[in-house]
Amino acid sequence: MKRWILAISVVGVLCGPAPASAQLMDNAIYTFARLSEAEYVSQSTADPFAYNADGWIGGDYTRVWFRAEGEHGREGEGAVEAQVLYSRLIAPFWDLQVGARLDVMYGDGSVTRPLLALGLQGLAPYWFEVESFVFVSDGGDVSA
Repeated sequence: MKRWILAISVVGVLCGPAPASAQLMDNAIYTFARLSEAEYVSQSTADPFAYNADGWIGGDYTRVWFRAEGEHGREGEGAVEAQVLYSRLIAPFWDLQVGARLDVMYGDGSVTRPLLALGLQGLAPYWFEVESFVFVSDGGDVSA
């Protein structure tokens, strides 16, 4: 008799209505993009154009972030830093991020350096945005 009650209870839990948290429709895909710096200087300077952009696509718990920052000069020289990161919510307002960073310096001699990125991003008390990253190059060099 007790086995039947247990079996019916298990079937009832598995086939019953979904919990309230699953009915919040929190699996929607959203996007965000921000251009926080876009500068152009028409005078004769070394780096007349600079930009800083970031954004993400994903849901409430997992996202793919992109970041790009660069400076481009009149003489065909410049530098670009681009990142693509997988982000997972680990606590309210805090994400653990892992991905790749690519540094490119071009001009007379071009240099490209790929890096592995691991970091923590979040919102601290009093609305301070915090980002802390560790980067590892293919040669084993570590930077933070």
